[in-house]
Amino acid sequence: MMPYHQKLALLRKLRLLTQLQLAQASGVCLKTMQRYENGIKLPDKIKHNKLLEVLEISQQEFDFFDLAKIFEHIKANTAAEVKNLQSDIELLYIAKLENEIVALKEKNRELEQVLNAHIASQRTMNRDE
Repeated sequence: MMPYHQKLALLRKLRLLTQLQLAQASGVCLKTMQRYENGIKLPDKIKHNKLLEVLEISQQEFDFFDLAKIFEHIKANTAAEVKNLQSDIELLYIAKLENEIVALKEKNRELEQVLNAHIASQRTMNRDE
């Protein structure tokens, strides 16, 4: 489980806040915020609750916030997304092949028509001779 100061710093960064912004929004001075994030000092209950409010996170979410679990979640989702992308790519490839087959069949019909016209023309010329 992540120590308090690491959770606080990471959550602040995830909210795209500077230490000064979080300090001001939660009513503490910058030096105090730096001590919180460096693990030198812990906030009292009132300041802790204000930090959670500013960070828009519940106590329960804060308690269970763990970077390792977040990475596991990202890794699992990434693997699933890659699998979905592979399936999508395969479907697109199949669709492309099907379109190429349709185009080739059409070209084949056109060539057959030209060939049949040529054969008919040859037969006519042979009969006329």
